[in-house]
Amino acid sequence: ANPSALILSAAMLLRHVGETTRADQVEGAILATLAHGIHTRDVPGDDPVSTSAFTDAVIERLDSEGADTAVRARRPRLIPTAAPASYVPRDRATVGVDVFIEWNGTPDALAGTLVALSADAPLGLTMISNRGTMVYPSRGAAPSVVDHYRCRFTARGPDGTTDQDILALVARIGLRHRWMHLEKLQSFDGVAGYTRAQGEDAA
Repeated sequence: ANPSALILSAAMLLRHVGETTRADQVEGAILATLAHGIHTRDVPGDDPVSTSAFTDAVIERLDSEGADTAVRARRPRLIPTAAPASYVPRDRATVGVDVFIEWNGTPDALAGTLVALSADAPLGLTMISNRGTMVYPSRGAAPSVVDHYRCRFTARGPDGTTDQDILALVARIGLRHRWMHLEKLQSFDGVAGYTRAQGEDAA
């Protein structure tokens, strides 16, 4: 494998901890090595060298004039110094919960049991996903699945739901299914603060 990515990642780390001069030396040595036509087999050109030979060539050029020239020739990267802005929502609401369930049957069979368990609950089943892809309601595809399903329940009413509603629902589910963990679904100023599965409608 070409060691350039690993070496340049080390340069990024040096710059992150404030060692910008050292980082420039490392980047410059890479650029100077390539400018001399020294490269590994994955780079187009004649006479490729081994990864160890390429690394040795980079080390030889760490303090070279060519490295300094290469650094001066490139556009410097500007690192932001300001602290990231924080966001405090005016309105936060719990709108549902994802229940992760262990299941060896079909998605439709799982959905059937969950719909029945939540029939009169304040939260209703809206989606089941597996490995990031929605498998219920079915879109006609037959994705490969594992025995770990994310079952999404959302509030039936416009006012969201409560922790007590979620805990009552999970207690019902636990009588029938083995569940692993929960993730509360929240909205911030009316915007969903959770991800959607592939195939899940945004509406």
